[in-house]
Amino acid sequence: MQDIRGKVAVVGVGYSKISRDPHQSLGLDTVEACAAAVADAGLLTADIDGVSTAALQPFSNAGVQDGRDFVTPAYLVPELGLTDVSWTNDDPGKIGSSFLAAIDAVAAGECKYALVWRALSFPRGERYSGVDPGKAAGSLQFFVPYGYTDAGPPAYSHIYRRYMERYGATREHMASFVVNNRTNALINERGYWRNYRPEPLSREEYLNGRMIADPFCIHDCDLPVQGCAAYVLTSSERANAGPHNPAYIVSCGDGGDPASLYVGQGPLEAFQEFVSRVGKSLWESSGLGPRDVATANLYDGFSFVVYLYLEGLGFCKEGEAPEFVQGGRVSLKGELPLNTSGGNLGEGRLHGAAHITEAVLQAMGRAGPRQVKDAAITLAAVGIRSWGQAVLFSRDPP
Repeated sequence: MQDIRGKVAVVGVGYSKISRDPHQSLGLDTVEACAAAVADAGLLTADIDGVSTAALQPFSNAGVQDGRDFVTPAYLVPELGLTDVSWTNDDPGKIGSSFLAAIDAVAAGECKYALVWRALSFPRGERYSGVDPGKAAGSLQFFVPYGYTDAGPPAYSHIYRRYMERYGATREHMASFVVNNRTNALINERGYWRNYRPEPLSREEYLNGRMIADPFCIHDCDLPVQGCAAYVLTSSERANAGPHNPAYIVSCGDGGDPASLYVGQGPLEAFQEFVSRVGKSLWESSGLGPRDVATANLYDGFSFVVYLYLEGLGFCKEGEAPEFVQGGRVSLKGELPLNTSGGNLGEGRLHGAAHITEAVLQAMGRAGPRQVKDAAITLAAVGIRSWGQAVLFSRDPP
């Protein structure tokens, strides 16, 4: 990326309803979320001249109809009534890469106001990363028939198991993080657990949870939902004209695209190296460090990924994450409030949107009952493998 320090800010956030029983099409969800983000920024749709998304859906039966099964710029631009779009992007990755592309576009002057969204469907009858074993070609023929795909729990469970054996981590350690995460989710007005099943989770319930791919139980796996999150980005000079305090972007980190991290073939060490590269690029371009962060929102598509980011971003040393999350350290009033929205495990799986949204709202001072005191610098880390990125936000102009 180019040098973006102090050049770009987030000025608007919008959401559709998040649900496991969709009441309308994904296209309508996306229009709703994007319109809300534009209004939140104090703008009109005519002001938007750039759009960015990652329309890819992680399902075998996601369908092929734009606006129903996925939402591309080609669908959204006319549906939202955008009339002056000069820059568009549909990234093959996830929300992190499309968000970073919009930051670059605004910083380079390719557009004045960029609208970014991530819409995910929840096809009926879909299994987690379900695939058709009859279509497993090449090396996939040795994995897919056994439920072992590049995104499902088995693709990460063996990595977590190796971590546990190497560093002495236990499921009792993880219970502290997951239980705290549910506590946060229950005060997140956007999230699934708050709106549909406002039930706390005990340590005993976590430890006795149904196994999905040992050592992952049902509570370690993110929550498939349908919904959309959207953001409006603009230059720092224009940001102060809006109705809210902006969330200024300090720096971004990206780990690159290592081929070794595809189809679950990468060992633990490859994932650790990748996340360390994300951290190195984030801190080197910001002039800041982990101690400057008031609250961190770390990707939890599977609970164990949080350990990788805590260590790779330098919040603790290698192998220390299981102990780091004990004793209330990562609670709302702790040393490092972690995933204050509940993340993917609590808000619902919108591929990192929960993390970006919460980091933005915390920096804006708009996180309501979850607001962390003196949240001058906030962090969002989204995705893993080749789709992992991190963004630092600031309450004040850098």
